[in-house]
Amino acid sequence: NLLKFSRPYHMTIYAQNKVGLKNLFKLVSLANTKYLYKVPRIPKSELVKLRAGLILGSACVNGEIFNAAKSKSEEELREMMQFYDFIEVNPPSISEYLISYGEFTSKEDLINNIKKIIDVALSIDKKICATGDVHQLNKEDTVYRRIIVHQKIPTVGFHHLYKRENTVVPSMYFMNTKEMKEEFSFLNDSDLIEDIVVKNPNYIASLFEEQEIIKTELYTPKMENSDDITRDMVWSKA
Repeated sequence: NLLKFSRPYHMTIYAQNKVGLKNLFKLVSLANTKYLYKVPRIPKSELVKLRAGLILGSACVNGEIFNAAKSKSEEELREMMQFYDFIEVNPPSISEYLISYGEFTSKEDLINNIKKIIDVALSIDKKICATGDVHQLNKEDTVYRRIIVHQKIPTVGFHHLYKRENTVVPSMYFMNTKEMKEEFSFLNDSDLIEDIVVKNPNYIASLFEEQEIIKTELYTPKMENSDDITRDMVWSKA
C-alpha cells in the first residue's frame, strides 16, 4: 500500500555482465507483477538485494537526484548520490519545458540546478555523464511524440507532459558530440565539458562485458527418463 502512495522516480539500470542480466530480468519481472501499480515500479530495497552486476545511473529530470537538487541541501544530496554508480545531467534545452510548467522561474534557475548537481558530484568524485534522455532519433520526429503525449493511456491516464492548456513536448533527439558540448557551454570549462560529454560516458561504456542477450539455442531442461515419465502421466490422466 505504501508503494501506491509514494512518488516513483526514474533510474537508469544497466546489466554489466551475466549476473547483472539475470538480476535485471528479475527486477523487470517483479516490477511488472508484484509491484505493478498503474506503471511498473520497483522499491529500492529490491534494487539493493539484486544489485550485483548492475550499474545504476541517476536518470533524467524525473530522477531522484534532479528533483532533490531543487530543495535539498548539498550534504543531503551527497548522501543520496552515494547510491548511484554515476550521476546524469541532461542538456538544458530538453528541460526548458519545466519553466513553463512552473518548476523553475527561468533558464538561469534551471541551469543553476544542473550546476548544483555537478558541483556536488565532483565533491565526492562521482562520475558525471551528460546524457540526452533520447526519445527520438531526429528533431522532426517530435511530431510523433506529440501524438503519444496527447493520447490517454488505459488505467494510467495522460502522459506526465500533458497539460490541458499548455502542453510542451521537448525535442529529445539524438544529439551529436558537438551539440552536447554546446549545451553545456554554460560551464565555461572545456576540460569539465570534455569529461562529462566524452570521457566519462566512454569510461562507463568500458565497464560492460560482451554478452549474449537472446540465446541462440533453447537450453531446454534435461530430465532423466523424461519420455517415459511424460508418457505415463498422459496415459494415467487419460
